Amino acid sequence: MQDRPTSAVPPLAWYESVWVHAGALAVLLVGFGGFGLDAAWRRLRGRAARRAPWPARVLAVSAGTTGDRARAGLLIAAGAVFVPWAVYLGLLLP
Repeated sequence: MQDRPTSAVPPLAWYESVWVHAGALAVLLVGFGGFGLDAAWRRLRGRAARRAPWPARVLAVSAGTTGDRARAGLLIAAGAVFVPWAVYLGLLLP
């Protein structure tokens, strides 16, 4: 038996919910993972205009553009999500 009673856990704020963290993780994985997948594909196949594998095409279509603009857009989106997420977790604090 405990000497002191426990206090009730306060409800989570909207930015602390499981769905927000799962969404942030998905954006980070798609953004950074897609960028790496596309870079690896380009390195393996050279700079020739070959058809990319389906994950890279899906990521390019989801960004609304194709080519270098899609890669840059995914990287910027992932970075934009990463900064507030890292601040919340205390990773970017001095």
